[in-house]
Amino acid sequence: MDSLSQLVLGAAVGEAVLGRKAGNKAILWGAVGGTIPDLDVFIAHFFSPVDAMALHRGFSHSLVFCILAAPLLGWLIQKVHKKINITAKEWSWLMFWVLVTHPLLDCFTAWGTQLFWPFEWRIAIESVFVIDPLYTIPFLLLLLVAMFFNRESKTRRRLNTTGLILSTTYLLWGVFAQQQAENRFRKDLNARNISYTSLKAKAMPITTFYWQGIAETEEGFYLGSYSLFDNEKSSLKWKYYARKNELIATHNLSENPHLIKLMQLTNHHLCYEAGYGDSLKVCDVRFGRTDVVSTELKGEWLFHFYFKSDGNTTSIVPGRARGEIAKVNLNRYFKRIFGQRFRE
Repeated sequence: MDSLSQLVLGAAVGEAVLGRKAGNKAILWGAVGGTIPDLDVFIAHFFSPVDAMALHRGFSHSLVFCILAAPLLGWLIQKVHKKINITAKEWSWLMFWVLVTHPLLDCFTAWGTQLFWPFEWRIAIESVFVIDPLYTIPFLLLLLVAMFFNRESKTRRRLNTTGLILSTTYLLWGVFAQQQAENRFRKDLNARNISYTSLKAKAMPITTFYWQGIAETEEGFYLGSYSLFDNEKSSLKWKYYARKNELIATHNLSENPHLIKLMQLTNHHLCYEAGYGDSLKVCDVRFGRTDVVSTELKGEWLFHFYFKSDGNTTSIVPGRARGEIAKVNLNRYFKRIFGQRFRE
């Protein structure tokens, strides 16, 4: 999830664990701890784009890291607050729960979280978008109000507990809504006699009511969208994108270690296009295209890389289509979320 959501979650967990004894200091250190796992993005700047992608949500988001880092952080915090009658063990317990809830939240997004590092398996439920106001805003408001009450106040604890319950319930709702969307995608694909090897529904930007479907076939991918408010009798619209694996050999990248690693990271959810010059454009299908988010946008893969191999050297340039997303007509987008269709 985004940094603000992780900060709020960490602060609320800090309050739940040690708020009665430490007051707003527990919230402060919870907020700090909630951002620590994401510091891996700064280390990633020293690596190639693919290696950086592998490092993010790796060791720093693992149970091993939580177990190792919590005692050290707890000891440091106790040194800072020597005058407070709270032991290093208690601070360590706070930091453990703050650190461990960070990757648990990230598991619900699409990036993939290596919770059980050093094992390569990454968890990506994809039932919530990385930025979702319905998760963050109520949670934040309840926490802010709670901070104005005395640390021993029952109202303070109730407000914080309510925030934790609401945010967790929203995550569970997302999983339920995802299953509903996936069932709808499956029903529509079966009605069209489209065979597929895997099917996934992932949350669209800032909502769990609008979903993208990714149906994988041997030769490519079908991408479609569905709102929970859509008429169940209406058919869905799908667009097909070929993998074009033959382009890998054409660009002499069949044995390229960076491309092989990217295949493993994305579970082969990649398709290929001719890039600029003689480069190969490698597109991460998991995050979809701008024209799936909104048909008014120019079609472009949200995340892609340009690979160019020159002997033993491989240059990798990441491409981003976030600028296109900024052009979305929000009024039109929200109407689509609530089931209104537009002529393409």
